[in-house]
Amino acid sequence: MVAFQGEYGAYSEIAARKFFPNSNLVPMKLFQDIFDALDDSSIDCAVVPIENSIEGSVNEIYDLLLDTEKKIVGEIFLKINHCLIALPNNSTITRVLSHPQALAQCRNYIKNRNLNSIPTYDTAGSVRLIKEKKILDAAAIASKNAAEFYDMKILDQNIEDRKNNFTRFLVLSDQKTSPAKNDRTSLIFGLKHTPGSLFS
Repeated sequence: MVAFQGEYGAYSEIAARKFFPNSNLVPMKLFQDIFDALDDSSIDCAVVPIENSIEGSVNEIYDLLLDTEKKIVGEIFLKINHCLIALPNNSTITRVLSHPQALAQCRNYIKNRNLNSIPTYDTAGSVRLIKEKKILDAAAIASKNAAEFYDMKILDQNIEDRKNNFTRFLVLSDQKTSPAKNDRTSLIFGLKHTPGSLFS
């Protein structure tokens, strides 16, 4: 089993299916849940975001990597195309729900339309919430896959502020991989909080 954070239709699921096209994918609400499942071997692998070309590093993942012995065994680059998604019978949209990273990646779009940003735990989860709660004045920022999965209406597409919007995902597992010519090495280390500590 392969875990990803969020709901079906999340970008993490899209990335996971790209790397594991024939595997059983399991959604989990929190990154911590994924790492706990990895550590107790209730899942085989996980796909987690590590950095975005607009918003930079996903700091929580770096913190969690410090406390696990699982290995990085692969990476996935995924182009992110955000959609504005609402109920088919929506009213005037006044607020937008999504993961904080997605809201930040569409900051100018949201500002120019005077929408109120409401952070949630997941992009696709926001679509699900709007549908289940029947919130007529709200839209979600999420993938086209999420709109299709929950049978919702796409109001606008490609709303990210920069079109070269990519997220890099890591594949985590305790399985050993054979060396390849294009391998990368990732290091995490701590330093004293003093000037020149990295140099010395």
